[in-house]
Amino acid sequence: MSKFLIVVDNFKVGGITTSLINFSNFLTLNGYEVEIICFESEERPQGLASSVKIKGLNRGQEIWYLNKNNMKNKKHMNLFKILILGLIKKIFNKGELWSKLCLKQNKTNPYDCAIAYRQGRTCYQYVKYAVNANCKVAFVHGELKNLNSIMKWYFLWDSFDKIACVSQAVKQQLIERFGRYQKKYVVMPNLFDVNELYKLANKKNIAPYNSFTFISVNRMEYDKGADRIIEIYDYIKKNCNVSFNWLIIGSGTLYNEIKSQIKEKDLVLLGEKRNPFPYIKNSDCFVSMSRSEAFGMAIKEAQLLGVPAIVGAYPAAREIIVDGITGKIVANDSKSIAEEMIEFLENSQVIERYKNNLLKEEYNPKVIIDKFVEECIGEKNYE
Repeated sequence: MSKFLIVVDNFKVGGITTSLINFSNFLTLNGYEVEIICFESEERPQGLASSVKIKGLNRGQEIWYLNKNNMKNKKHMNLFKILILGLIKKIFNKGELWSKLCLKQNKTNPYDCAIAYRQGRTCYQYVKYAVNANCKVAFVHGELKNLNSIMKWYFLWDSFDKIACVSQAVKQQLIERFGRYQKKYVVMPNLFDVNELYKLANKKNIAPYNSFTFISVNRMEYDKGADRIIEIYDYIKKNCNVSFNWLIIGSGTLYNEIKSQIKEKDLVLLGEKRNPFPYIKNSDCFVSMSRSEAFGMAIKEAQLLGVPAIVGAYPAAREIIVDGITGKIVANDSKSIAEEMIEFLENSQVIERYKNNLLKEEYNPKVIIDKFVEECIGEKNYE
């Protein structure tokens, strides 16, 4: 049985942690042994398979990871010792010197594959210096234009055998910018447990609205298009007489500003929901206003629940949606998104066609996992 190690800094609620849980679970379902090292917590996140082992850092590694955010948790260290160690780290934490001093690799019992699951310097350096593995993989979860810090850590890819991109679009962007790693790039999209999605969607009964219901699930931030909400809503109201509701799930820096501008009851900000799936399943159409996505997890989740989407175009969108067949990709601006929402409102046949086509789509995460494993360690687990 091949053994995988996955390295993350934390289990904070969010898309990457959800993706990590599904990725780990499907590895175990496919017969692989999985361990996770988490720098900040050994508490098992909800939904992670019990067969997945979770470990924290040892004492030496804790010193390596010492920072202002986790100092208060070091109860076994006195304040003076923490301050001295913090000063030493500040002096030596240039380039990779601190990691070389603190992280020691176990030379025995190598893992078959070690994965730095969160992109960036910290997880990459840990896997590089502290882990003995036959294959080392660095994940990249974001679009290149949003990775402002990439120049601080991309060179660490020299020490990795594979660089896993969450979409073909991200892979292509990296090839164009960092072509010397071209042979290392593989695609490992976010995975979804369809049974778990429906289980969560059926946990809460949502009273259906009397009119057509749009839903959006995204952070209330500029890059996710939250600033477009009022403009899109006003355009629809001005140019369409069909009644509708638009539910928006998410929180962020623009939340209060948007909320203060809402005057109508059919535009509803629900805030953050740990389980948005009952609302998604009970809606007619998912709307993505995001200016940028590396993949588009919420869009795919909606599709798997049978809800078609209207999406402002971004590079990876066509890896999720067959345009005009399972949903609609439009120009990434407020007017185009609003006009397509009006088309859905005024033409019920469109939405029904998309829903019927989604029912015919097959989704098999086992095949995706097995292809990734073969590319990384050469092990086939399929016919």
